Amino acid sequence: MRIITLAPVFLACSAAYAQSDIDPDDRVLDEVTVYGVGFEEEGLLEITTDDINRLMANTLDELFRDSPNVEALQGPGRQFFDFNIRGSEGAGNVVVSVDGVEKNMVQTKHGTTFNPVFVVPDFLKSVNIIRGPVSNTFGTGSVGGRVHFENVDPFDYVGAQRFGGSVRVGGEDNGDGRLITGIGAGQVSDNLGFLLGVSSREFDSYEDGDGNEVLNSGSDSLNFLAKTQWSPAPGWDVEASYSESEIEYVGSNIFAQSNQRQDADFLNEVVDRGSQIAVDYRPRGTLHVHGGVFYSTTDHEETLLESRRGAGGDPGDLDDRDAESIGGQAHFSTILNFGQIRHDVTIGISGTRDEFTYSEGANDTGGDRLGYGIFVQDRIALTDRLVLIPGLRYERFDVSTEEGAETEGGEWLPKLTANFSLSDALVLMATYADGLRAPRLNELILGSVSERTRRGSTTITIRLPSEDIEAETSRNVEVGLQWRVPFGDATGFSGNLTFFRNDFSDRIDDVLIDSVVDGNTTTNTSQLQNVGEAWIQGVESRLAFDFGAVDLAVNLAYTDGEREDTGAELNSVRPARGTLALGWENADGRIRLQAEVESFTDKDEVGQNDNVVGDSSDGETIANVFARYQFSDRAYVNLRVNNVTNVSYRRFDQIDPSIGRTIRGEIGLQF
Repeated sequence: MRIITLAPVFLACSAAYAQSDIDPDDRVLDEVTVYGVGFEEEGLLEITTDDINRLMANTLDELFRDSPNVEALQGPGRQFFDFNIRGSEGAGNVVVSVDGVEKNMVQTKHGTTFNPVFVVPDFLKSVNIIRGPVSNTFGTGSVGGRVHFENVDPFDYVGAQRFGGSVRVGGEDNGDGRLITGIGAGQVSDNLGFLLGVSSREFDSYEDGDGNEVLNSGSDSLNFLAKTQWSPAPGWDVEASYSESEIEYVGSNIFAQSNQRQDADFLNEVVDRGSQIAVDYRPRGTLHVHGGVFYSTTDHEETLLESRRGAGGDPGDLDDRDAESIGGQAHFSTILNFGQIRHDVTIGISGTRDEFTYSEGANDTGGDRLGYGIFVQDRIALTDRLVLIPGLRYERFDVSTEEGAETEGGEWLPKLTANFSLSDALVLMATYADGLRAPRLNELILGSVSERTRRGSTTITIRLPSEDIEAETSRNVEVGLQWRVPFGDATGFSGNLTFFRNDFSDRIDDVLIDSVVDGNTTTNTSQLQNVGEAWIQGVESRLAFDFGAVDLAVNLAYTDGEREDTGAELNSVRPARGTLALGWENADGRIRLQAEVESFTDKDEVGQNDNVVGDSSDGETIANVFARYQFSDRAYVNLRVNNVTNVSYRRFDQIDPSIGRTIRGEIGLQF
């Protein structure tokens, strides 16, 4: 039997509600946004429009640089990324969605766990991150948390005027980046608006801090976004969107410098599409009903350009990998009062079905993955200072491969959050939550034997059948403080400090059972097994000081973790990291200057990178500067210099060196 303990969350909204002077009977239900973000504020971390504009991120790695314990790990080219939240990463561990369209496919060559997500920074309006498995809306795959990207909407540009939009033109010197984005919006009436966006992004290979070209680190893409927002009647809101990206790059499927490390070069052509429709009904009073569905596809063609060093295959050979996902959710929320105690209750269902297909003879695993569940959550205002948020989800999963292997199961996933206002300025927060990761397709193996000869040495790999593979589960506990101390109308000190621990059971690992060397032939025998337990724990903090014209922001994160059966470190755990940003803005807000520092520690590499890049990545400190001048309410120019001192470094768990000094400029016009 599990004893439920309590731990932290960022719940400013609940804290404010607990101290509100408004009579609960007179309140209407707080607005709940689509995609399940509104009623799940626990652990919520937001990257705002201002943050996005200031960061001028050409990669998602740069977009998350000052988000504690959140990283986007760069894949091929500059536009595919995987997410790591608090030491949990990849498909099945972090749920990713763009405008409500989930992007959780396992789509990298050889069935690896990399979860390639493509996002256009120029279309983004905000990013919401939930750290840890506290989300009731999502079951399978949310052990690490969730990342939701929201693109711009029609009514961000129109209102008093019928038509509006923006044009942004930018570039960077390192890699000769060229970017242009145009967005146009119009409204037929006050209740119906449309948006169309087009963005072209072209990058050549960049240079590292030593001036060496990082080969095949460029990519080209053409991107489209269409959205409609409609309010057909009072209380009704409908949103529909469609996005498409056409990406092309040369390299291997995992690392950019394939022509140095791999036996072949490939031309990769990817078409990523997503569409969704969501309906919200909010009658006057305390009821909110939401329903939404999505459909997405990713088509990936990989053409062999050159085969070297005796590798198999002929130029022109084609390898196709396709992913198709469909899913949705529905929930309703209402307010119930029992005596003096108010309950904000949400009940819902959600689910996703993914299908993966690969070229015949490809060394990949195709099949279907289904996850669905029901959930309930209550926000209970026990007193004007104490709020409890219990929740429960029942999750089912069914995974089957084209070869006939399959597994299924179900799990109850409880959570409990408590917020206690110690004073008007200080809130104590705690939460407990269970998480679930269903076995991946490539972890369901019927058994296989493969042989490979390279440079005179032969390796025979015997994979024994996976037997009774069960889902991984996690128990996440957090505790923390949140504070906001005003010093005046335009000054103040705010922040939070959070401690967390995530314990994992039934971890799935590839266990080497036997290895025999006979001359130039090595025979390895292995099997995927549930090997036992592991833990990840850490601390994170965000501090913000506002002194009127001057502001200072500090973010700190430290995480550690290991397998309990062997004591081995977990390669998914990131090095300790801290960022500092000092900014100045003039009285009318037209000029903004900012200096930034990011520092991270060294860390021993674990796993395949140990054999490729050495046994450790060195710690480093990187400095950046940003400047913005607003000509008018509708025109601006941005300038950013990243890695000012041109430091040569490589981020932990990345094969390729990171980009050297980069100067970026952008001119924007809104009409």
